Amino acid sequence: MSVICLNVPNFSSTLIYGSCDQCLCLMINSNQTIVSFNCYQNNRTCQLFNNNLNFFRNQLNDELNTTFYFLQYPPRNFTDLLWPFDQSINDESSFVYMTQKGVISYISPGIYGRGAALVFNGTQYLTGSSPYLDTTSNGFTFEMWIYMIGSLLPNQVDLGLVGQCLRQNTGNRLHMLVRSNHSYLGFYGNDCSGKRLLLFDIWYHIAFVYNVTGGLRQSIFINGQLDSSVIPSGGLNPMTNISLTIGNIQNLANSEAYHGYLDQLSYSSRPKSSNEILDDATLVFYFAFNNNSFLDSDPNRIIGTPYNVILINDALQFYQSFSYFQIETFILPNIDNASSSIAL
Repeated sequence: MSVICLNVPNFSSTLIYGSCDQCLCLMINSNQTIVSFNCYQNNRTCQLFNNNLNFFRNQLNDELNTTFYFLQYPPRNFTDLLWPFDQSINDESSFVYMTQKGVISYISPGIYGRGAALVFNGTQYLTGSSPYLDTTSNGFTFEMWIYMIGSLLPNQVDLGLVGQCLRQNTGNRLHMLVRSNHSYLGFYGNDCSGKRLLLFDIWYHIAFVYNVTGGLRQSIFINGQLDSSVIPSGGLNPMTNISLTIGNIQNLANSEAYHGYLDQLSYSSRPKSSNEILDDATLVFYFAFNNNSFLDSDPNRIIGTPYNVILINDALQFYQSFSYFQIETFILPNIDNASSSIAL
């Protein structure tokens, strides 16, 4: 017998009399209330499973003359956005309407020696709205590269990175920041504080993850490694009309403003896996040479240029004289405890 895993968190069952066809029609017309059923041909009964009560999983019946049916949900559509900050405050697809408070400046190059990065000195921040980002349906992953400049920092505790806050309602107070040189993810009294001390004048990759699909969990990753993870006592309230803020949080005051560089900010409307986050933090470039392409598949968009080289079956063919593949000049930034490797 095969085991089938269903992506439905809670189950309860009801036993009714009827043929398999009758139960199938009942499931289809239930508006996804009934998600699966066992049909017993011998006594013409069906065990219907729905998602109303707190049973964690459903075990399929392996008796003879039994057939299991399940409802196939349509694929979920997730949103993935990237702000490369290469002389622009907009995300790559211009999906979110962005505005700026104060004069935004850039420094070149950004992470890995290409493009640019945003410069914050505590007097400016960005807001993103229309459409507003969904942070509660499936959870989220916010990732970014930060470089805190010690010479710019006043005597303050909080350095606001990203927020989605309604000040009048404590249930809508999502904030991601550096607090006392530690990463911090909080909302509605549920706080996840990083354990690793973050130093000045060093690049760090930080990922803030909120998971609601596999049980509530808040997690923080530093340079691709899990730094802290907690189970919150309650979920984040839906925030369908609250703007995203970048470079500040909550009160939009200078006391919670960021000081330093920010690069490669990304958002996903789902909790990413630890392997995905490790790749995002450590994979500098990846040239697969698929579909006759010389483009880098990594978000850093490192440019590759062939010289007297052709592609055959997704592989490079070199010639004996004056034949090479050149990668755009890049530098290994000042990343704490960083090492490197190249694989072919």
